[in-house]
Amino acid sequence: RDEVDQSAMIMIMSWGEAERRGISREKLVFLHGSGDAFDEELVTIRHEFGRCKSMKAAYTEALRVTGLDIDKAEDVDKIKLFDFYSCFPIAVEQACDALGLDSNLTDVTRITATGGLPYHGGPGGNYSSHALCAIVEKLRTEYFRGELGMVCANGGMLTEHSVGIYSTDPPQKTFERRDHNIYAPDFALPLSKYAKMPNGKGEILTWTVEYKKKPNTPATGIIIGEMISGPDKGKRFCANTRQDDTRTLNWLLSRCRIGEQVEVECTGKETKMVRGVAETEMISFSAPHNAAL
Repeated sequence: RDEVDQSAMIMIMSWGEAERRGISREKLVFLHGSGDAFDEELVTIRHEFGRCKSMKAAYTEALRVTGLDIDKAEDVDKIKLFDFYSCFPIAVEQACDALGLDSNLTDVTRITATGGLPYHGGPGGNYSSHALCAIVEKLRTEYFRGELGMVCANGGMLTEHSVGIYSTDPPQKTFERRDHNIYAPDFALPLSKYAKMPNGKGEILTWTVEYKKKPNTPATGIIIGEMISGPDKGKRFCANTRQDDTRTLNWLLSRCRIGEQVEVECTGKETKMVRGVAETEMISFSAPHNAAL
């Protein structure tokens, strides 16, 4: 929960300054590598919905600076401790996927140093500061001294990522940090590939259903898709179910609908601007007329 009364503090200085201040060598922990990435905020035009390319980019860079290759299992195995940002299961699953770990089989004590955000708590956006402190405490122990620990933070809808790799042993070369734009992959389609007023048939790329709180019943179906007919053929779109369209809601919920076709209609009555992109509120979709429920 983000209302918890917690705080964390990290003191950063050069090795020389630490020696000047008489800080014990046993207390020092060094940064070996880091990586950052910033995905497209407009989720509807991201290239992929089942894999987080930005997370993989940040992790790849952090391991590269450390002298490791993310695509080599033996190199990933050299990192003995992780703390993955764990706001939702998807964040942990994507982190494991990026590193080639099995989220169902990996020992949980290796992938969290705090016990996980839902159990440890996280004041506002500060959970990863607690994770870093927890990793540092473990690395200072006799068992993990000289090993590598990795703290992985993210924000938004898996949008911003920042990663650090640490050890009580100093790195073999001076730490260096590159501008994230140098290694950032192509995260998104151009806005010209987004249909602002789609009409016709569309294919579902991903979908979800929003529920009412009281009673706990399905309220609105939401899809991101690609038009397969009409003037916007080949373009992305986002649409909701019409109000009280229980038929389409039941159709959505009956099984996974990715790859299936829907009827898309845009009345164009209302338009709002979201981050500079015109999004028509009256874009709706419905199940195929002959669909079996």
